[in-house]
Amino acid sequence: MVYQYIILFPNGETFNNKFLPVLDGLTHASLKMGITGYEVDPKTILGHANEEIEEYVTAGQYKHFIKRLHDNSINPKNDVVVILMADLNPYFLPDKYEKISSTFKAAVKVNELKDRIDKRKPKIYFGTYQGNF
Repeated sequence: MVYQYIILFPNGETFNNKFLPVLDGLTHASLKMGITGYEVDPKTILGHANEEIEEYVTAGQYKHFIKRLHDNSINPKNDVVVILMADLNPYFLPDKYEKISSTFKAAVKVNELKDRIDKRKPKIYFGTYQGNF
């Protein structure tokens, strides 16, 4: 199976203005409360949020989100997975997604170059992973 993963940041514009609005009210509220909860370790907090995204975000909501991005380089034919991270550091990559760490690093480098070239686009880090999570 081919997955397209998109890295988002909880304080980022793309997460707050493009991803959250496509979710149903309960999932939206749950994610916002979970991120601002009582836990202090960002990896743990976002680990719980990533579990909720995986469990509750539907394929239709992902398609709507991708349309809102206006980015032709993201292929909606692949299964899309949004991963919340505190920082672009492999340490913050949830344990479940350890298998993508090498492709993650390569994707970050490519997208950082794209960001330098076109400053008008929102920062979206993504890559493709073939296999099972």
